[in-house]
Amino acid sequence: MSDYESRTMILRRPDLGPPGDYEEWGSPAGMSNMDFTVDAGCEEALRTQRVFTRYAGWNFNGRVWLDAEGSFSCQVWVYGSPVATVRAETLDALMHEVSGEWGYE
Repeated sequence: MSDYESRTMILRRPDLGPPGDYEEWGSPAGMSNMDFTVDAGCEEALRTQRVFTRYAGWNFNGRVWLDAEGSFSCQVWVYGSPVATVRAETLDALMHEVSGEWGYE
């Protein structure tokens, strides 16, 4: 089991998204799988504000937020429909798990 696998969980519950009162942070996305980057200030904003950001990939778009348990969550959308929610302890682990399942890595 890789380090990423030990810290991530794919929930086959696509209905799990950020709370309805969260506002979008970043323009247009705070994260990208093109080079696995996280915009400056993104992690801090997710930890300290009621916000979500986008994680854009070739075959998916994700909505990322810090959930009530303190994990980062990503609701993955493919072709306009939510397909799953992924949880991880770090944004790096979250990006690799989502990209490994729905993008390319």
